[in-house]
Amino acid sequence: MKNILLLFYILCPFTILSAQQSIVKIEPLALAASSISLHYEQVFSQQISVQIGGAISNKNIEYWDGLGGEVFGYSLSGQARYYFLPSYANQVAHAPEGMYVAAWGRYHYLRATMEIGGESAEMLQGAAYSGGVLGGFQIWLRHKKRNLLLLDAYMGTGYKIADYDGRFAERGKLIAYTSSGIVPRFGLALGVPF
Repeated sequence: MKNILLLFYILCPFTILSAQQSIVKIEPLALAASSISLHYEQVFSQQISVQIGGAISNKNIEYWDGLGGEVFGYSLSGQARYYFLPSYANQVAHAPEGMYVAAWGRYHYLRATMEIGGESAEMLQGAAYSGGVLGGFQIWLRHKKRNLLLLDAYMGTGYKIADYDGRFAERGKLIAYTSSGIVPRFGLALGVPF
């Protein structure tokens, strides 16, 4: 709950910039993965917008039969968007509606623990940094020419560098685990004007 309030306080100052060109979004697919993912998009010109957001996840899992634990993680992300094709309702590209390309970046923290004999043992902890490009399309669902709900579908790719410490080998000692490579990025978000 504290993390949700922290995310709310981070996003609130941006709402005073332009009430008509501000959108708050949630990703319903993240809810299926026991996560909450919120984003805020602010339009700065006819074709430029910036989106910031965050996600948090905290769930109990079962590693093996009888051995359970907890996985906690959060991420902070940002996008700079350029709208270049209009939607069906506009003759020219006009943010936040239409087709866009975006540069994105994300920081992700992850911690996994295992409950053994009533005590908690840390299995994995660390962070990942990623960034790349994506393309998407946003469209307002309207009723009587009034914007009700924004649909944002996107996909793209990027590069990730991860640095985790974990108990995987070396007779239970913490070892550095780094992973880097190309990662896909896709999603669906629903937004409301704010």
